[in-house]
Amino acid sequence: MREPRGQITPIPAFGMGIAVKSMQAGFRVGLVCCLACWPWMLLPLTVQAGHLLVMILVGAYLFAERIAPAAVPAWGTPPGLETVFGSVRLPMYFRASRQPKF
Repeated sequence: MREPRGQITPIPAFGMGIAVKSMQAGFRVGLVCCLACWPWMLLPLTVQAGHLLVMILVGAYLFAERIAPAAVPAWGTPPGLETVFGSVRLPMYFRASRQPKF
């Protein structure tokens, strides 16, 4: 199994070790997921009416962010929004003054 830091952890093929290592790996991935998404999960808690709708919208945005193609780190439209709405033109004060050339 590949860990979040990119290292590969061997999981035994037989015996009780497979259950223990699989549980450890599952808890580790779950912890990383919770630590990465906790601000997004606070958003539905702040809404009294429409909690389910906000939860669905947050989930859809996080899914779009996950399936968005990798982009060069730069100021601009978040990849999740580009996935949902297509290429969005931002006002001038949100765009970078100079795009990196690769």
